Amino acid sequence: MAIKGLSDSFYAPYKPTEADPDKYDYSGGGKFARMIDLDFSITTNETELFSDNELEEADYSFSNGVLKLGVSDLSDGVAADIFGVEQQEVEEEDGVSENLYNESMVSNDVGFGVVIEKVKDGVTKHRAIVLTRVKFKVPGEIAKTRGKQIEFQTGTIEGVAMRDRSEKRNYKRDATFSTRDAAIAYIKRILKISDAAPANVAEEGADSGNS
Repeated sequence: MAIKGLSDSFYAPYKPTEADPDKYDYSGGGKFARMIDLDFSITTNETELFSDNELEEADYSFSNGVLKLGVSDLSDGVAADIFGVEQQEVEEEDGVSENLYNESMVSNDVGFGVVIEKVKDGVTKHRAIVLTRVKFKVPGEIAKTRGKQIEFQTGTIEGVAMRDRSEKRNYKRDATFSTRDAAIAYIKRILKISDAAPANVAEEGADSGNS
C-alpha cells in the first residue's frame, strides 16, 4: 500500500491505577495535536553468538524506539500532561495561564495513537497505530522572522518509545480498517478515551495484515 495521509492523533497518560499501584493503565486522554509528519525508528538489541565459525544464536529484539512528530501546534493542556509542565494563572490577565518549566517537572509516560491513510488498487484503508508507552522530551524553540513572503513555521516533538508494563510487554499495537472512524475508535478504546466505541464495534472491518 502507498501512504497518502496522516491524521487524528491521540494520547493518554499511562500511570498506576488507584485500585492497584502495581497495575498501569491509561486515563484522562484526548486529542494530541494536528499532525504534519511522523518518523518512528527502532533500535534492536542485535546480540549475536558465533561458534564453530558460524552464527549459532541471535537476538534482534526491540530495545527502544525514537518517535519524531511534526505538529502544527501543541496546546498548553497537552504540554502539561506529557512534559509535567506546571501551570498558573497570570495575575494581570483573567483566564490566561502561564507555563512554568523548572527542575521539578518530570515528563510523564503516555500512550500515543495516530491514523495513517493508505491506498492500494484504488481502495483506501486506514491504519491505526498505538505506541503503548512513550516519554516525550521537552522541545526547544525555533522561529524565523517574517520576510517578503509568509513562511509557515511548525514545531517538532521527539519521544522515546518503550515496552509497556502489560504481561506481554507490548511497545506497539496496530490494525488496518476500511473506515477512518473505525481506526479512531480502535485507538480510543486502547487508550481508554471516554467516547471510545465498544471493542466489538471498534474492531469491525479490521484487516489482519499491515501492508
